[in-house]
Amino acid sequence: MTSTPSSGQIAISDIISAFPTIGSGSMAAYRGQTWYQPGTGNSGTFSSGQIAMSDFYNKTGTQQIPIIPYQNILVNQWGYHMGGCYGTGVNNLYVQIGSYYGITATATGWAADYGAQGSSEGNWSPNGWTPGGSVITNNTLATVNQFINTSTGFPYANFTGNGVNTYASGRDTNALRAITSWDGATFTLTIQYDCKGGGTGWGTTFFSSALPVTWQNGPY
Repeated sequence: MTSTPSSGQIAISDIISAFPTIGSGSMAAYRGQTWYQPGTGNSGTFSSGQIAMSDFYNKTGTQQIPIIPYQNILVNQWGYHMGGCYGTGVNNLYVQIGSYYGITATATGWAADYGAQGSSEGNWSPNGWTPGGSVITNNTLATVNQFINTSTGFPYANFTGNGVNTYASGRDTNALRAITSWDGATFTLTIQYDCKGGGTGWGTTFFSSALPVTWQNGPY
């Protein structure tokens, strides 16, 4: 994407490059036309009357959308006695997210009420982190259209998942849920945990952080 300079001198050639669908050196051709600010969701229209060169600062004729690149995030390398429930545990818990992917969670081991899944492979241990191991659970925390408006490509301002059970044994049910927020500039992902399948109020936060966003030419 080409945009006009944000300061200094603007040449007619800069304007033509930034607005290729209009592609005119005449100011009159841009009257009432839509402009976008690169790297933001801001847009507007040029005046239907007189237009000055200064009206073109930091503008483009191509809408951009914020893309969350696919990433695989370690949210809890190892946990035990989690969320107030003794005998619960997790090993190598990762969350995968992307604007074209959705939100999933994988782990190599879980424990609940002292029962363990994956322990026979050395994937989970009550004594500490066990490196490596095969992924034994893969759970979808959100589909793309739950936190991304697929008509525009922009994330929804707020999304809170219902929660997904990952492993249950005895009295305990490990559960995860994803929460996302978008304020027009920053996309934040939060991963919460509950040891009773969401029944105790999601009081444990495994991860909460802003994620990288790249602005790309639309459409989604």
